[in-house]
Amino acid sequence: MEEKKIEKTKKTTAKKINVEKTSNVVEQKTPYCQYKYTFEDNLAGAMFVYKMNQGKGKKFTLWALLVGFACSIFLIVMDIIEKNTSSLVFDGVLFGFLILLTVFIFVMPAIVKSQQKKLYDSALLDEVDYVKIDIEKDKIIEDFVKNGISINKIQHPLTNLTGLSYDETRIILVFGKMNIVVIKNDALKNITVDEVKTNLLIQLDINKQDMTQTKITPEIKK
Repeated sequence: MEEKKIEKTKKTTAKKINVEKTSNVVEQKTPYCQYKYTFEDNLAGAMFVYKMNQGKGKKFTLWALLVGFACSIFLIVMDIIEKNTSSLVFDGVLFGFLILLTVFIFVMPAIVKSQQKKLYDSALLDEVDYVKIDIEKDKIIEDFVKNGISINKIQHPLTNLTGLSYDETRIILVFGKMNIVVIKNDALKNITVDEVKTNLLIQLDINKQDMTQTKITPEIKK
């Protein structure tokens, strides 16, 4: 009789453990972020892509401009000394072109902002109720919702992650050359900001290493 009671107790305990395991599985929900997508979020992403794509190119351009200005001024001075009118006109035009190019470089951020405003308005993103971003192990799913209906759902494989930036407000992700996903820190659910940053930075580092290996490894011709 005592053995039957012990066996029954074991079975009851086993059932409780199974129920607890099942409950734990149910509670492990996919991390996500849901918020009202604004023009400021869009612009923050666009400006990061602009700076990322410039990279070392901007430094090279600025150095080239400095050298160009120095050479142009030297030539103009020499033309004035030698009274070479025809050459002075050409060097003056070149100097003016360098000035216009410099102005264009410094006003480019304002141009990017203006373009992004037009794109944001034309896509009617202000009318979207919210964007939900599911953060899965191998991809980021971006879903724009209006009146309870998904109007644009995009999947971004994490193997395509090429850029990442973050501050106290947002985590900005870039996939490919210019596909942007903005995660708001205060809207994250089922995951912490530090966990998101750590996981994505690890993935970005892996992607960069893969790209480097691809460039180094010579193509085998059949």
